[in-house]
Amino acid sequence: MSAVSIQGAKPIHPMMPSPKPYHKCKSYASWSASAHFENMEFLNFYSKTETGASQSVICLNPTASDGIAPHLFVNTKFTNVMPDALAYIKAPDPGWANLKDCVEFPCTAPLNILFDFKKT
Repeated sequence: MSAVSIQGAKPIHPMMPSPKPYHKCKSYASWSASAHFENMEFLNFYSKTETGASQSVICLNPTASDGIAPHLFVNTKFTNVMPDALAYIKAPDPGWANLKDCVEFPCTAPLNILFDFKKT
């Protein structure tokens, strides 16, 4: 799942169980952030798991509505990764359109992403 940089985040190490998914964003995005990943290898990814669930190497945080930092991958290996399992990029949620934040337009973070691969 994509990394996010937000203004108000939960602690890195949870101290107690949360009733909501831990990856849920509850704050505005921070600007000028980036995510760097080096020497990663992804093995045996298919678009469906053995139980029929969808999976992909890369997906966006489903609650990141207003800013996804550029992601830089260096020396990344894809071993036995099917093309349809490489990435899942969801369209912006129409429910994100609200008068307080985005007026008539949904926040468009899923349409404005950069995943850069060097030496891959």
